[in-house]
Amino acid sequence: MTSIFHRACGLSVALITVGALASAQESPVNTWSHGTTLNIFAGASSEPHKGAFTAGGAIGWQLTPAMAIEGTGAWIDNQSSPTWFTAAMKFQARIAPLGGTNPYVEGGVGLFRSSFDAGDLNVPEFYRKRMVDNPGTSMMSHTFTDPTFAYGAGLNIVATRHIAIRPAAEFTTVFRNHDTLTMMAGVVRVAYHFENHPVTPTGKTR
Repeated sequence: MTSIFHRACGLSVALITVGALASAQESPVNTWSHGTTLNIFAGASSEPHKGAFTAGGAIGWQLTPAMAIEGTGAWIDNQSSPTWFTAAMKFQARIAPLGGTNPYVEGGVGLFRSSFDAGDLNVPEFYRKRMVDNPGTSMMSHTFTDPTFAYGAGLNIVATRHIAIRPAAEFTTVFRNHDTLTMMAGVVRVAYHFENHPVTPTGKTR
């Protein structure tokens, strides 16, 4: 699992680099160079059980039309135990402008908090082993907070000058003691751009 994590990190960094290089080749003519965004999202996560509901929100800072930083928080419904929570700070890079639909990649770091009640059947092996190895933990509940690497890709579909729709595949790799747990989520984000967002291709007048 550790080697898979390292390969995923390397692939994500490579994709972000390619996106940044591609953006550098674009025409410098733009109607704005920065902005603030707010988005909410909902979707399904692969853990702790197939099709777990996930939802959350994020605030972003558009550094250039091709690059942004976003802080995001998400909750995952565990059904049989308390809700899980994850937070991350991610860098996003547009791969190439395609009119009003722009593919992007993202990567960053964060924290993941998970809890399990006694008798919970939806405990991944990543956590089950640590429960056994930590007998001092309460027999009624177990709570873990671990560092994460978050990465993914999606489409930024500009609907209006202030609204964008962003379907995305997002991955979170939780790691602790040379072991990892990778979760995938398919989500749809609805983003609001506080500043006026151009909807015409770069280099053309609005």
